[in-house]
Amino acid sequence: MTISRMSGEMSKVIGYLLEDLYEGGETPPAIPITEVNTDTLQRLFEFCERYSIEQQKKQQKKQEEEKDLTEEEKKKREADENSEYERIKRGSWEGIPQWCKDFLMNLDQSQLMSLILAANYLDIPVVLDYGTKTIAHQVKDMTTEQMREFFGVENDFTPEEEEQIRKENEVSSIESSLSPFSFVPGVDTS
Repeated sequence: MTISRMSGEMSKVIGYLLEDLYEGGETPPAIPITEVNTDTLQRLFEFCERYSIEQQKKQQKKQEEEKDLTEEEKKKREADENSEYERIKRGSWEGIPQWCKDFLMNLDQSQLMSLILAANYLDIPVVLDYGTKTIAHQVKDMTTEQMREFFGVENDFTPEEEEQIRKENEVSSIESSLSPFSFVPGVDTS
């Protein structure tokens, strides 16, 4: 499989290997990746290629728009972009580009899990981040039983143990809402 250098460098592992093995002018060396099957690898780098192209377009558009901005306007825009990135990083599904959502949601569960494992193995943070957010989005409204089924986890609790866990979680959620550190600004609680 041949991939663009830009896509390959999205992987920190491949980026470090290229840095160590590639001298420049010659053809980049073949890098064997035996821990990831071919289908997953193709899917992974298809995503990386598309992501790289979209990032280039975004950067070009940004440069075009910034030509006439003052330094102050550029700093404000950069701060806005950083806060948008932080929002996405914290877990917002809404901030993920639509094409990424479509790509990831069109994978079956096995393919998505394989993609996430491969992204983790090759250290591709954006794929790992978006992939895990896709899983979180898929399970966010599921019951415990639905999540067990989704992840293929057998229920090894007795009904009594489950009831005890529910009661403990109910109490801890009530206790956390009554935290002794809660206060209303401007109100003297002494």
